[in-house]
Amino acid sequence: MRSARRFYRLHLALAMLGGLALLAAGWVAWHSVEGSSVPAADLLAACRNFIGDVSPGSLLLLGLFALTLVSTVRALRSAGRQLLASRRFVTRGRELEETSLEGVRVRLLDDRRPHAFCAGLLRPCVYLSAGAKNALSRSELRAVLAHEAHHARQRDPLRLMLAQVAGEALFFLPLMRRARRRYAELAEIAADEAALRSTGGPGPLAAAMLRFDQHATAGAVGIAPERVDHLLGAHPRWELSASLLAGACLSILGILTLTYVATTAIPSAGLSLSMLSMQVCGLAMVAIPVLSAAWIVNTARRAGSR
Repeated sequence: MRSARRFYRLHLALAMLGGLALLAAGWVAWHSVEGSSVPAADLLAACRNFIGDVSPGSLLLLGLFALTLVSTVRALRSAGRQLLASRRFVTRGRELEETSLEGVRVRLLDDRRPHAFCAGLLRPCVYLSAGAKNALSRSELRAVLAHEAHHARQRDPLRLMLAQVAGEALFFLPLMRRARRRYAELAEIAADEAALRSTGGPGPLAAAMLRFDQHATAGAVGIAPERVDHLLGAHPRWELSASLLAGACLSILGILTLTYVATTAIPSAGLSLSMLSMQVCGLAMVAIPVLSAAWIVNTARRAGSR
């Protein structure tokens, strides 16, 4: 489906723009600080006695560097968590029986409940439960396998992982998480179209979806209404808010603008690391009591509401 591919490209383009903006901000912040040793005694004395003014350039520099650092940590944490989970699952999946059904390489799960899915990042594979193999008719099975095989060809697990990493890294852009969810929905509809082409009509896929829904575990999400509408001939839309898209573009532009301002607000000789450290200490002396008081008040409110 073209809409799914185009939506993913848009999501990727916004993620790249946001990442480049953060890289520029981090580079400016890093190269604007002069390296110099700070004696521990002098630093502690500065922290105790610091009440002076904090320059706007220092605040801007610290803000840009903090934003870049937080985004990097969130991206690495998200990627590491998902890579580890995928590796564990794929490692266990290699012990499963592998066969070919309807021309699709399948790994069989010893589960009586009917379900099927695609997993794996670089070499995605289709997984099918024994319950699905036994419960589905041949046409229904062909539709399900065509659906999951489309996910494997498009490497949708990898794309969704990258979209998740981008959404967590660029947390200041609400559009990214919404775009990730919307791409997942469009990817399902695109896979449904592949299933319809393999069977020549919506009947087998619709029947298979009903079987899966009837045996779904408690709390599982049922059949998406949009998928049903698509089987009935409705065309999916992007459903991307223009305000969210404009907000994302303005946020990226704002970061680039602040990065440019930082290069002009900071003296050409750069900021002394010792002075910057003293200013960080001063800000911490003000922020820590305020944050501690806010935490105590919030905790007291929660305790009182119970």
